[in-house]
Amino acid sequence: MTAQWYVRCILLLTLTWSSAAQAVDVCVDTVPEIVTAFAAWDDQPEGTVLTIKVVQGSYNVGASLGGDRGSYAGFKLLGGYTANCASRTLNPANTTIDGNNQAESGISLTTHGDANIYIEGLTFTRLVGSTQVNLNGAAFDLTAAQGESDVAYYAIRHCRFTRSSGQRIVLLKAPQMRVINSQISDNTLFPGGAALLVAYGYQADSGAAVNNSTIANNSGFGLQVETHDDYDSPRTSEVADNILWGNNGGDLELISFDVLGNVLLLHGNLVGNILGALPSGQNNNIASNPQFINAAAGNYGLAPNSPAINSGSAYQRYDFPSVDLIGSSRIVGTAIDRGALESGIDNRTTFVVTNAGDNGDNSSPLAGSLRAGIRAANLSTAPYTIRFAISGACPRLITMNTPMLDVTGDVTIDARTQAGWVANTSNGIFNANLCVVANGNGLAPYAFRVPSGASHARLALHGMMLAGFTDAAVRLDDGSNHRISGNQFGAVPFTAANHNAIRLSAAADTSYIGGSIDEPAAVNLIAGSSDAGIYLDNSAGGTIVSNNVIGYQTNGSSNGGNQIGIFVFNSPGNQILHNFIGHSAATAMTLSGAASDGNVLQYNTLGEDALGGLPGNLGAGISVIFAARNSTIGAPLGSRFGGNRIVGSSGPGVWISPSGGSGNRVLGNRFVDNQAVDIDLSASGPTGNQPSNPATGPNRLQNYPRLMTAERTSATSGTLVASGVLHSIPAHTFRIDLYAGNGCDDSAPGRGRAEYYLGFAQVNTNTSGDASYALNLTAPPISATSLTHITATATSSTGDTSEIGTCVALTIATLPEPLFKSGFE
Repeated sequence: MTAQWYVRCILLLTLTWSSAAQAVDVCVDTVPEIVTAFAAWDDQPEGTVLTIKVVQGSYNVGASLGGDRGSYAGFKLLGGYTANCASRTLNPANTTIDGNNQAESGISLTTHGDANIYIEGLTFTRLVGSTQVNLNGAAFDLTAAQGESDVAYYAIRHCRFTRSSGQRIVLLKAPQMRVINSQISDNTLFPGGAALLVAYGYQADSGAAVNNSTIANNSGFGLQVETHDDYDSPRTSEVADNILWGNNGGDLELISFDVLGNVLLLHGNLVGNILGALPSGQNNNIASNPQFINAAAGNYGLAPNSPAINSGSAYQRYDFPSVDLIGSSRIVGTAIDRGALESGIDNRTTFVVTNAGDNGDNSSPLAGSLRAGIRAANLSTAPYTIRFAISGACPRLITMNTPMLDVTGDVTIDARTQAGWVANTSNGIFNANLCVVANGNGLAPYAFRVPSGASHARLALHGMMLAGFTDAAVRLDDGSNHRISGNQFGAVPFTAANHNAIRLSAAADTSYIGGSIDEPAAVNLIAGSSDAGIYLDNSAGGTIVSNNVIGYQTNGSSNGGNQIGIFVFNSPGNQILHNFIGHSAATAMTLSGAASDGNVLQYNTLGEDALGGLPGNLGAGISVIFAARNSTIGAPLGSRFGGNRIVGSSGPGVWISPSGGSGNRVLGNRFVDNQAVDIDLSASGPTGNQPSNPATGPNRLQNYPRLMTAERTSATSGTLVASGVLHSIPAHTFRIDLYAGNGCDDSAPGRGRAEYYLGFAQVNTNTSGDASYALNLTAPPISATSLTHITATATSSTGDTSEIGTCVALTIATLPEPLFKSGFE
């Protein structure tokens, strides 16, 4: 063994005794190194993420990785690296973990707490599931410890599982589960077994996405989804754009899935047969031979006559990966191919932009110009893709002094095709190199618009810079399944601001702005808009705004503030997730209008950038005005996942204003250094409790709970006992959420700070509307000595959350002096 190997061993063994949370990367290229790395994970401290980078090759590990491993640390296993992990190619064929058909060679990983697992870019073959009952008989088993987390995230991406055996080949059981762009084929199942079992963890609020994968020719069930009948999850699951075919036991088994208590979107799949009740959210599923190139030889690519080519769903809730299983470009044609492998067959007409000029003439546009490309697309009845090959150095500037032609067909404008383009590689910043700039010069109202009446239009825009447009750089007034990803709006030197970066209005429907947290290449940068960066006032709603950087320059920190980050007006059912928003001249996000019903705002970071800077927003973090209602700001009513982080607002953290509607849940968020009450109802500043509830006003002026005491059961105990009273609706069940802070709120004497979320419990009022309670929850970490005070909110069953309540000091319980010190003296 080499000296390098000994150094790695010493490093891994040292990590076992490390006490500080840290990120640890290990590069491995031999079986002993892989085994040592796996073993080191078991004892990593909570908060650590161990990343094992595997150099390309085939590793005959036998049973050396078998058995059950568990840790409080996160785990990443990534394949495809070149020597010394200098670079990486994303293709599982390059990196193989081989169990050599040895007994007990199945891999089983269990996390505790909120630790995550991420597996990407490997082939697993000839693993044998354990016969030990507690190991579920799976060849590859990833399980979160029951009841410990509702946020743990398990993902398998760009992986292949083949020629293995067990009760299951892959088993996932965690709060958030993803199998994306993967292939599970030619495996041998024990009787009643499944190639992929996705099991909802009891009391874990589980949800799953199994998308863009091929599960075929296994001897048992293909995909099995299983829930607990006595516990429903508020998370939405999705099975989309897969090929589930030729599995002897059945291709999709939903017999143990509760379709009434759990939401499952089932669409765009090629699936041979389905066992069990069909969910309501199913469409565009077909049952036709997928016409694999040569499945007998393990080639699951699609033959040219395959019905899976260019026929998947145009809209996915999760992902739409940019590359397929082996790293080839995704969505080559009008729609994504079903299954793990994209065929490369493009059924669109292609126009190549070769001229950066623009003469502004919609009847006779300059040859080779972008305007000419859009005119050609509009004149055609076929789907169009517009690519770029403009000569000269990057970037290339297209100045539009007059309105561009409307987009009325199915058009993809892909500026990623211009030479020099480089994708963004990290969430929270924008390090992409974009090479095509559309400049409105302060004269043109928009770069691209889908007009009212173009109900069949679809616009996909990727990889462009846009600045200087007086209405919205991209305006969508009709059509559906629009996709705006990987673009930069504003923050372009020597250009004017956009009024709005993106506006969805009128009848526009089911659009996606940004992308999944696993696809940083899809992040949009939205900076410097004179109005809202993103403005949603489309009556259909249903837009997903996910994983964008809003209000920053390209470094993800410097000021690129918009007037408002995201403004939603009379638009229902939108999901606003995982965005970074800072430097706004007013609010980070505003919900407005009675038709703004059922919007979901989760996992956003407002007023803090990805680098730890604190660029607060100059109004409330989130404001709810003009009767906007039934919003989920943070966790759903029965859960604790989904909290936003709201930092440094010049006003309240969340403000349900005097004109705001009812049913707005504000649960499980974290608030730091906001200049007014963290959760504020009605007029700005603290509002007192009402003689009775419900009352007239925002969130029905739900009364807040009055805490009396909060004790840690001992100096080292993880248990907190909080007692208090609530006066509100008679004979009603309320959710009480507890928070810890570093003191009471200076802006509102007697009220608390909600810096650290502790959890929730339910209390019931009596027939007079009174409840006295003593709640037992997990105490703040012992290391968080600054968290010295406790506060609470109350939320009714109709979803009305109160203001932040009273503030009490967190004390340590003391035992009474013993009655007798010795004997009976």
